This record gives sequence, C-alpha cells and structure tokens, in this order.
Amino acid sequence: MAGLPLRPIISALAVAGFVGLNLLGTRATGSTENVLVSVKVVILVALGIGGVLYAVTISTEPVQFGTDQFTTVSPIMAAAISFVAFQGWQLLFYDQESMDDPLDQIPTAIYIAIPVAVFIYVVVAVATFALAPLALQAHPHTALTEAASTIAGVVGLAAVGGVVLSVSALFSTGSAINATLFSAGYFAKGMLSDDLLPDRVGDSSVSGVPSRTLLLLGLVTVVFTIYGSLEAITSFASLAFIVVFGSMSALAFSRRDSDQIHPVPPLLVSSVLSGSSYSCSITCT
Repeated sequence: MAGLPLRPIISALAVAGFVGLNLLGTRATGSTENVLVSVKVVILVALGIGGVLYAVTISTEPVQFGTDQFTTVSPIMAAAISFVAFQGWQLLFYDQESMDDPLDQIPTAIYIAIPVAVFIYVVVAVATFALAPLALQAHPHTALTEAASTIAGVVGLAAVGGVVLSVSALFSTGSAINATLFSAGYFAKGMLSDDLLPDRVGDSSVSGVPSRTLLLLGLVTVVFTIYGSLEAITSFASLAFIVVFGSMSALAFSRRDSDQIHPVPPLLVSSVLSGSSYSCSITCT
C-alpha cells in the first residue's frame, strides 16, 4: 500500500481501534470481549472435536497423539513455548473493583477457565497433529488453517473452513489486545493509587481506566507491534511472565505461614517454571 508494509499498518490500526473501544468504557469493552471470546471458542471447539472425529472415522491414516515424544525434551520445550498461551487468567485480579464478590468469583473463574482452556488446546492439538502433520513441520503458523480446510473439505467447503479458522485467529488476537489493554489499564491505575507511577501517567481518581494511561499503553503496544516480530513478542512475553510468575510463587511460598498460603501450589509452580525457564532460554533465543 503506497510502498509501505501492510502488516505494521494494520496492526497499528487494530491497536488504535481497541484503545478507542476501551476509552468508551467498561460496558463496551466487556461486551466486545464476550463476543470475541465466544466466537473463537466455538470455532476452536468445533475444529478440535470435528478433527478428532474425522481422524477416527474418515481418515485412513492412524491417529497420532505424539506419545512417542514423551521420552524426549520436546514436551518441556513445548511447555516453555506455549507458556504465553496461559498467561491471560491472571488479568482477572486487576479488575476486582467491578466485581460483586471477587474473593469468590475470581477463584471460581480460574478453576473453570484453566481446565476448559487445556481441553480446547488438547483437542485442537490432536486434531491438527492428525490432519496436518506435514504442515506443522513446514509452516506451523498455518497448520490450523490446513486442518480446518481438510475437515470442511468433506462437504466441499475446504476454502470456507480455512476462512473461518482465519477469522477465529483474528478474533483471538483482538480479544487478547482488548483484554490486555483493559486489565493493564486497571493494574496501572492501582499502581497510581499506591504512588508507584508518576501522576503524569494518569489520574487514579477517575472512574474506570484513566484515558491518559490507555493512550500510553496503546502507544507502547503500537511500537512493539510495528518493530517486533510475532516470534520476538511471544518469546519476550514468555520470558517476562516466567520471571514474574516465578517471583510471585517464591514470594507466596516464603509467606506461607503468615498469610495462610498452602505451600504446595507455589512450590509446584516454581518447580515447573524453573524447568520452563531453562528450555525457554534455549528455544526463545
């Protein structure tokens, strides 16, 4: 477009659009997030279950579950790379002021969301591994699209299947941007209230997320999306969240007596993150 790269322009416009949406208020942001998440979940569940059924009932090739890789380092490296995929649940903690009973609602949401997310990831992974094994090796970023095209090709709609999966990817990206801006804005507002950020970043006394804070977050996000690649952003996010979650787990374990914290969860998380940080230092560089 006019000699300019198209991807950075579209990315910047998408971020700007979601910044504008967040400026409209919590209701608009929440309603949009519900729609985006619902659509992508329905599509991914349909792809996963449909793919498994296709592999079992129609495909002549044996279904591969990747169990032959369990004795290698591949599962550990996969956990490190996919760590970023499970980072979103902690965003619930940043918006407690809009909840009626956060002490009850947040644990319930987490205990439901994480198993559901794991189920979706597993069925989609099995379906993709069974239907598009070569694509996973040659061009993994489009392997899901190929798997969806294979399933939809049964009824002569292979192209439609690919388009639907692409729409799901766009909705997934949009919901991630929207949720991150919303939650990060509330997190920054809390830091402003505790005098951990300068007043120039925003006004903590306003209702909702301060507009100036959202604009600054949007600006930083645009810079990342223009000058960074998908691999670089994912690797940076994985390493950053491993450090943050590891530190918080270590802090929780150290205060297990004074704050009535059960020692097993933070100790287990710290152990998992230690292994993930090692493999991520290899795969994320």
